[in-house]
Amino acid sequence: MLQLDVELEEEADDIDVVEVDVKVEGEEDHVKMERERWSKVWKYYTRLPIGADGRERAECDKCKKRYICETKNGTGSLRNHIAKCPRRDKSDIAQFSFAKSGGSISINSTVFKPERFRELISEAIVKHDLPFRFVEYEGIREIFSYLNEKVTTITRNTAKEDVLNLFKREKGKLKKLFELLPGRISLTADLWSSINTDGFLCVTSHFIDEEWKLQKRILNFQYMPPPHNGVCLTETISTLLTNWGIDKKLFTITLDNAASNDTFVNLLKGQLCNEGALHSNGDYFHVRCCAHVLNLVVQDGLKAIDEGIVKIRESIKYVKGSSVRKRNFLNCVKQVNLNPNKGLRQDVPTRWNATFLMIESALFYRRAFFRLALSDSNYLDCPSNEEWGKLEKIFKFLEVFYEVTCIFSGNKYCTANLYFPSVSTVERTLKEEIESSDTFIKIMACKMYEKFSKYWSEYSPILAMAAVLDPRYKMQYVEFTYKKLYGSSFREHSDCIREKLHDLFGEYVIESPMAYRASTISTSDSTVQTIAIDSYTCFIASQISTTIDARKFDKKIDMKRAKLDKTHNTKKAKLNKTDTHSATVAPQDVELEEEADDIDVVEVDVKVEGEEDHVKMERERWSKVWKYYTRLPIGADGRERAECDKCKKRYICETKNGTGSLRNHIAKCPRRDKSDIAQFSFAKSGGSISINSTVFKPERFRELISEAIVKHDLPFRFVEYEGIREIFSYLNEKVTTITRNTAKEDVLNLFKREKGKLKKLFELLPGRISLTADLWSSINTDGFLCVTSHFIDEEWKLQKRILNFQYMPPPHNGVCLTETISTLLTNWGIDKKLFTITLDNAASNDTFVNLLKGQLCNEGALHSNGDYFHVRCCAHVLNLVVQDGLKAIDEGIVKIRESIKYVKGSSVRKRNFLNCVKQVNLNPNKGLRQDVPTRWNATFLMIESALFYRRAFFRLALSDSNYLDCPSNEEWGKLEKIFKFLEVFYEVTCIFSGNKYCTANLYFPSVSTVERTLKEEIESSDTFIKIMACKMYEKFSKYWSEYSPILAMAAVLDPRYKMQYVEFTYKKLYGSSFREHSDCIREKLHDLFGEYVIESPMAYRASTISTSDSSKSVYKKKDDTTLSKSTREMLQEFTVYETKEFALSQKSQLEMYLDEPRSDITEDINVLSFWKAHQYRYPELASMARDILSIPVSTVASESAFSNGGRILDQYRSSLKHENVEALICAKDWLFGIKGDEELCLQDLTEDVMKFDNNANGTHEEMESQA
Repeated sequence: MLQLDVELEEEADDIDVVEVDVKVEGEEDHVKMERERWSKVWKYYTRLPIGADGRERAECDKCKKRYICETKNGTGSLRNHIAKCPRRDKSDIAQFSFAKSGGSISINSTVFKPERFRELISEAIVKHDLPFRFVEYEGIREIFSYLNEKVTTITRNTAKEDVLNLFKREKGKLKKLFELLPGRISLTADLWSSINTDGFLCVTSHFIDEEWKLQKRILNFQYMPPPHNGVCLTETISTLLTNWGIDKKLFTITLDNAASNDTFVNLLKGQLCNEGALHSNGDYFHVRCCAHVLNLVVQDGLKAIDEGIVKIRESIKYVKGSSVRKRNFLNCVKQVNLNPNKGLRQDVPTRWNATFLMIESALFYRRAFFRLALSDSNYLDCPSNEEWGKLEKIFKFLEVFYEVTCIFSGNKYCTANLYFPSVSTVERTLKEEIESSDTFIKIMACKMYEKFSKYWSEYSPILAMAAVLDPRYKMQYVEFTYKKLYGSSFREHSDCIREKLHDLFGEYVIESPMAYRASTISTSDSTVQTIAIDSYTCFIASQISTTIDARKFDKKIDMKRAKLDKTHNTKKAKLNKTDTHSATVAPQDVELEEEADDIDVVEVDVKVEGEEDHVKMERERWSKVWKYYTRLPIGADGRERAECDKCKKRYICETKNGTGSLRNHIAKCPRRDKSDIAQFSFAKSGGSISINSTVFKPERFRELISEAIVKHDLPFRFVEYEGIREIFSYLNEKVTTITRNTAKEDVLNLFKREKGKLKKLFELLPGRISLTADLWSSINTDGFLCVTSHFIDEEWKLQKRILNFQYMPPPHNGVCLTETISTLLTNWGIDKKLFTITLDNAASNDTFVNLLKGQLCNEGALHSNGDYFHVRCCAHVLNLVVQDGLKAIDEGIVKIRESIKYVKGSSVRKRNFLNCVKQVNLNPNKGLRQDVPTRWNATFLMIESALFYRRAFFRLALSDSNYLDCPSNEEWGKLEKIFKFLEVFYEVTCIFSGNKYCTANLYFPSVSTVERTLKEEIESSDTFIKIMACKMYEKFSKYWSEYSPILAMAAVLDPRYKMQYVEFTYKKLYGSSFREHSDCIREKLHDLFGEYVIESPMAYRASTISTSDSSKSVYKKKDDTTLSKSTREMLQEFTVYETKEFALSQKSQLEMYLDEPRSDITEDINVLSFWKAHQYRYPELASMARDILSIPVSTVASESAFSNGGRILDQYRSSLKHENVEALICAKDWLFGIKGDEELCLQDLTEDVMKFDNNANGTHEEMESQA
């Protein structure tokens, strides 16, 4: 709710003395109430002595203008002048406008326009590659609402529409720019491929504008369906040029050496030449991409010494392969005193300049590689001294090519004029090195020159002309270069360039507006023209430039005159309204009368040089307050009054007074609706509104920024995005921008604050904590240890909190893990509160668990001497079990996997497959999924989707002779049976992967179902199913030959199962020997419950109860010195024994719970809600249930915190400091947890390879609009 009342009350501060006439029932007279209050405007004015006319004035401290400031007048004119004062700093204006008052701020801001806000959002999305869902981020919406309460949120679909509208609007502007362009346009075109193998055509225009600035504009980023041959490219680009209206303005098109481009260029050139749209009959239309040609040239040379390059590449791969190797290499670097910050670069084999940089970095660390080869026997790819020597010479040889590549890659300067000197330098270098004494250099140079001659045997004439048009080179440089290259035959080449230059210039002369006059000049004048052609420059260029400048100057003069005429007429009209004295008023001073909208008649004293008198200027203007008042007739005292339309109160309203009292009353009127108040408060005035908002606090704003960064995985540089800063500034002018470093510090502070809160939560926790731990790897192979706590809080809600995401340097063995996690537990203060830890089956985990368990047992921190401390990750075990079974029929799985890879391989194949799907009347929206081989559940989904499209695969095999991996009918039959067999395992995997409900109580029924299924299928009549089941049961028995006792107890503590279900299951599995297993679980359950009874607060009270209160009062002593220390310890032990025996002799809570009838096993109950309701009936048993039910049976919960099956750390996070990574991940978990839409979805683990068809139109249109 805006503080409207406060603001309107505060406006009364601007009146020094106000006479208020308040109507009182039964009285006709009015009461004058005087109050002295200083307005804030006096900070900016100086009061002057009373003048000769008896009037008091104030003078602006900056511009020295004067205003009447008598106490009976308001200060409206003074306030208005502050905002308009030409000599006042904006900071002063802001300080006055945003002055704090009564816990609120009165802000004079530009009108908030939702259209402008959405436009800024669209621009930010486009500029910074933000996703459309950015506008739906809760954190971003909170920031927007905090900065401006009038913000209305929009959805991602609205954002899409806004971006498309922005795209269309800017496209229209660009079309108009092309229409007025003084010159021609050169194009570049590229075919790109998305990760879905969809093809996109990108055409870019390059031109020089009227200001002689090099410009570049992308014309399209258009989805290009296959085939991508020359004919299709011609049709697409021809249509594009026509739509843009530039088909008559083309000059050249630059393309790479793709086979289809030659056909395309010939077709398009022929079409344009037929329309007379190209110069010189299109001889210069096609320009080959110089960077691409140079890449091909150097790549051919590098193949000649491929062995040395491969060794360096493999060496860097080896170092990068693990954190241990990187650390070893870093030690080697330090040992040989090299700078580790130089960096070891890995190349992209298809880009030779990346290979060059790789060689450079490897040469720098040459001695470190030698040291590594001595210290690491597994490193076998270190180049020999001879190979290092060759690489050093190759590096120097290729340096010229690297420099030229960098020149060609520039996009902020012209490159056409640099082609000739650069390529000629390359050719001279190659010719010199062909004569080299080093055989390998000579071989390289020969191969490179052979490729060079294929594309550049003749230099591009148009690019040679570009060198001539560079005043540093001109024709002399061209001749000099040709002489160096071709000796005495250079004249033939240079004359050819000169002739073509003259011919092209002649075409421009004919096209010139000067052409008609040129045709009428005399013979002598034609000689001048010849001279001009030979010098090719200055005069015409200077004339064009002068003409342009003259046109601009004339245009400015005309605009200035029009503006002055308009101003003069306006001021003249105003002066005509004044009295005879107004003739002395200067024109610029007349503008002062427009500065007070809320004053009916104002007397203004305007200072005029040479005069002391003042001029009274009257103007009638209605204030907006009169909408809420009625003017009354002049009273008997001669005073004019106004009456409130609602409460009938009266106020003096003479024209010499301001309307401040009237405005203040509107906010306080007891009978006026708040809507009326708001309507008045936010009334538009002079293009601005007066907004009463809560105090803007920079600290809160930065806190919201930090939370948004954490919540939505935004990069720290998000706060430096210009588009985002513009949005913030538009919503609230008080926003002060921050840098990425400040954002980092704020996030770290947020992390520390939330960590402190979580520590306090652990201190007050009623139960124990179970852990999961995982080792993860970033894309830089850095290891990270993630430990997650799982517990049930006071409200009986299952909670999960990540304790750390800590960089874990190698080695990752059991000892190091124990040290790290032990320190972590101590720092969090939970080393005495642990119950279990769930881990996968990594080899180091067994050692780690034994060490940590021993350490905790020595401190008496674990129940049952740690027998239940280690829990194996059930999802991981189940994955191993099924993977062993799938290997038995690996051939069928491989065929499906290869079939899907084949379909995904290109857009043509996907389209062909889609046609097959339609031909057999299948739904293409079902999706064809590609698996993740390490996850069997992803493989299951792949089999499911492949079975659905079985007939489409058969159709594809018939229509595409290159598709060879279609499974046979027999293999499809096997896969169908396997799918049905594995369905049980898939359902159990889904159960184990949950993180919003208890999974411990579901372990026993789920695993027992798996075991029964395996035993049944071992007897199957299908041999392949029998083989699968046998292999799977062998792996099952390795890990689950004995069920986890603690998780079996969890099933007992589920009121739907209890002990009866455990006995029933064991009987099904083991027959007559079931009693042995069930009795074991029962015994362990009673033992563990006994420990909880002893730990209970009731136990101490029971141990202190004596036979009677009277005897206790008689025999109690303050200091019992009659018993020795050992005797007292024995008696305490006896008390505990007696308590335990007493508890066992009675019917315990556990027995009472087990004896009660089970809940309906089909009933869908919340087991935690059950124990919450019965915690006072079974206090100790509820405590035990709280701890057991919090055990996670899978580590998948910690995995889902970071990604849906992909890498934990993306490229951005992998580049951050380790402490920043931990702060981001932990703070997100602590503050926001895992939302429903971020949970691990098993189908998200697989890729739908047919996804391209469902959203093709929308997606491609959006991509083009953002391009």
